[in-house]
Amino acid sequence: MKRLVVFYALMLIGLSAFAQKSPKAYYIDGVKATERETTKLKQDDVASVQMDNDGAHYYTKPMVRKKYWGYLSAKSSDYSKAVPNAADDSNVIYFVNGTMLASGYEMTLFGINDENFDSIKIIDQTTLQKLYGFTNKTYGVMIKTHKVKMVN
Repeated sequence: MKRLVVFYALMLIGLSAFAQKSPKAYYIDGVKATERETTKLKQDDVASVQMDNDGAHYYTKPMVRKKYWGYLSAKSSDYSKAVPNAADDSNVIYFVNGTMLASGYEMTLFGINDENFDSIKIIDQTTLQKLYGFTNKTYGVMIKTHKVKMVN
């Protein structure tokens, strides 16, 4: 009897796992896509995958970089000089509210907008080396944000 109960329990667990639904839809950078198209994305090109009621949303690094580069360039001409195009910001290191952003920083910068942006300051290589010890970056991008007040 004990074996029969364990068997049915395992069978129910297996069926429930099998019954889990895949996403309703797939989106790459806001454009509807097929599941197959999402499997063709290279892992290094994906900044984030987010699930919601609409489906699975894949955000690629090139699109995310273009968005935050456009925003930060509009806020600071010095940023535009330090990072002349969205495709390559490898010569800078980003700090948000004093915290250095390591790899995978794209979605943090993607989330900066007029609701939470305070200021941006570019520091040169000499200052970057003096304050933080970095010798392999040309500029430091210091961004200050604030928390957004939630409205009920």
